[in-house]
Order: sequence, then C-alpha cells, then structure tokens
Amino acid sequence: MGLFTQFEIHDFLVPLLLQDRESVATEYIQGSEISQTALIAFLDGVLGDSSPAYTLREYIADHRIEQVKHEKMEIKPLTKLVGRLTQRFKMNVLDCPNVGKKKKLGALRHLMHRKFTNKEPMSDAAFYEMVDSVIQNDLSLAEEAIYYLRNEGEIVGAAKCALRHAVPYNNVAYEVQLEMAKINPRVVPAPASAPQQTVQSWDEDWDVPIPRESKHSAPTPVGRFMY
Repeated sequence: MGLFTQFEIHDFLVPLLLQDRESVATEYIQGSEISQTALIAFLDGVLGDSSPAYTLREYIADHRIEQVKHEKMEIKPLTKLVGRLTQRFKMNVLDCPNVGKKKKLGALRHLMHRKFTNKEPMSDAAFYEMVDSVIQNDLSLAEEAIYYLRNEGEIVGAAKCALRHAVPYNNVAYEVQLEMAKINPRVVPAPASAPQQTVQSWDEDWDVPIPRESKHSAPTPVGRFMY
C-alpha cells in the first residue's frame, strides 16, 4: 500500500492482529522491513512477559481496541502468529528469542505430560535424554524441569538434572539440595563464617565506676527526710 511510513504499528497494525485480521495487517506492511521488524519485535516482547495475556489486556484497554479475539492473546496462538510472520517476511527466528523459548517450554511440558500424566512407556534414560535436548544451555528451562520433576516426586531425577546443567545449589528446593549433596558433596556451598562478637559479662557491667556527685549536681534534700 505504501502508506506504512506515515503510521506506527500501534496505530492499527497490532489492533488488526488482535481482531484476527492478520491478512490485512501483513498486506499493509509487505514492503516495509522496518515495520515488519517493529511488529515482530513487539509481539516477541509480549511473549517475554510473565503473563502475555494480561499484558495484552492492558494494551487493549489503553488503546481502546474493540472486537478483540481474546483467544488470540494466549501463549500458543501468539507464538504461532509470530512464527508465521517471521516466515512470511523471511526474518531470522533468532531475532525472536522469546518465541524460541516458549516453544521449548511447550516441548518440555509436553514431555512431562507424556511421562507422568499419560504414563507412556519410556525408559528413564530416554526420557531424560529428551529433557536434556530441550534444555540445552538454558538455565531457566533447567529450573523449570527441576520444578516439574520435584512436583512429581522425582527428587533424584531433579537433583541429577540440576547437576548436569550446573543449576546453582541455592536455586532449587531443599529436598533437591539434599539429594544433590548426596550425589556430589562438592556442590554444597561453604557456610559463611559469622563475625566474632565480644560478649560483655555481668561482672564487667558492675565494674563500671559510678560517677561521684559533681559540684553542679543538685544537693540531696536530706534534711527534709529527717525526723
């Protein structure tokens, strides 16, 4: 359309997407790499929030957007939307770190569901190999996996996962810490030494000299109390 330089993505591009009018929005910015990048970066940033749906609800209220498709605000459809946009505009998916992370988190949860809810027949070795392949070098994903394993009572598995991915000892639950210490005592941090404190005895308190009455002290009215 050639008008994209006159508007920002918040003027109507994001509202169009929230109204499930994706084709109109993408057609409008077909020739603008700047607008495409800005739109995808905004959506990826929303996915990086702890609650993307809550963030978008606030956005909708602030911008007074009507006829919103609220199901589009959930993590899964939002992740798919960003994936489609990056493919359409031939953008590098590495420019959308939160999309990749949400996909890995979904894969991790799917593995946990298969193992502990569906009770699928898979060996522990195969299960943990798949878990490790999802986590790779992502510390937050490792901590997420440990959280799930602990909740399922897999304390030993959680501890081994923490050790494999070098999760800090203090970042895991107490029972996982205990198991980590059993497997590898060297991971336990040395206790901080408490500062030395001088304790004053009662005798020292009583040895403090009582100051004599100075010449400026008020005289004791002894005479008033004599009979």
